[in-house]
Amino acid sequence: MKDQVALLRWVQKNIASFGGNPDDVTLAGGSAGSAAVDLLLLSKSAEGLFHRVIPESGGNLAAFSVQRDPVEIAKTHARKLNFTNVDDIYALEQFYKMAPIELLTADAFIDRTDSIFMFSPSVERDTGHEVFLTESPLRILKSGKYRKLPVLYGFSEMEGLFRIDFFEFWKHRMNEKFSD
Repeated sequence: MKDQVALLRWVQKNIASFGGNPDDVTLAGGSAGSAAVDLLLLSKSAEGLFHRVIPESGGNLAAFSVQRDPVEIAKTHARKLNFTNVDDIYALEQFYKMAPIELLTADAFIDRTDSIFMFSPSVERDTGHEVFLTESPLRILKSGKYRKLPVLYGFSEMEGLFRIDFFEFWKHRMNEKFSD
């Protein structure tokens, strides 16, 4: 998300050179891109960089849009990659810094039953430096502390069906041991 904010800053600085208007920037996205533009709407770091959004099929409250417990997700993923020292946060950090990107991204992640994706944005502590989100989208929306811009929401019919191949597998697993 921070790279998208950097891109929007570049657009603001350079759009006039391409015949565009820096005061008339619209963001649009589909699926994960939809959740991204909807999250940008809530981020203080993106304020003033765009003027309307068109999220099409994916919002800032979707289960996949923000990691609810990024440390636990990082530990679980590291265990899947045979790293055992997950309770030492510094060792875990070092593992992620040193592991090859091919190893970290080898899992397709689409077979997860909880709709969580490993590499989603997360809420950060406010360190005063380039923070994207300091509160959950739900909390931001409830507080009303976000920019009110024109929004046109859409959806893609049957988008979630890309995981349909797993439905029978999940049903079989639930019938075997529902407590999992």
